[in-house]
Amino acid sequence: MKIKIPPVVFYFCVIVLCLPAAGCAGKNKNVSSPVPGFYEELKPDNSIDIGNIVESKNGHGNANLPLWLLAYIRGGIEEIEKMEPYIDKYCFVGRNEGGNFEALNKWAGNYSVTHDFSRLAALRIEKKLISSAALYPDDEYGHFYEKLVKKAFDAEYPSVLMEGTYWIKKETRMVLRISMNFLFYQYR
Repeated sequence: MKIKIPPVVFYFCVIVLCLPAAGCAGKNKNVSSPVPGFYEELKPDNSIDIGNIVESKNGHGNANLPLWLLAYIRGGIEEIEKMEPYIDKYCFVGRNEGGNFEALNKWAGNYSVTHDFSRLAALRIEKKLISSAALYPDDEYGHFYEKLVKKAFDAEYPSVLMEGTYWIKKETRMVLRISMNFLFYQYR
């Protein structure tokens, strides 16, 4: 014997069964949340083989490199901020690389604390916010983060000091040739 279900009852059953699945799909909630304090931060590789330094501001080879530069090469900004004179201070290092010494020297000479530092500060704040944004997948802080970075870019930083500029010339060996590049570092 065949049971005939009225179409209204059939469609009602389909809607009742599909409604919970459709309701959950639009909420964009995490099924699994990340472990607090665990996220991988992508760090640029600032490391330089010290043996590849041909010349520097202090002369030939890698002799007498400043401590802040050695710390930066070894571990980035975080390593400089662990050094005794810079604890509880924020440090910034501008880096530029190329083959033309005069152009890079001009770049270093044209650096202005009042005009260029706010860009570095805003980029560092944005990097910190982006790295922590993985913990907040609902984009609930997006507008706040955007305004904060814009304010940091427009802000003035009167107590910023330029510590110095240092350059190195490094040798990079490739398969068919050897390349010589200059790296300029500005420390503030």
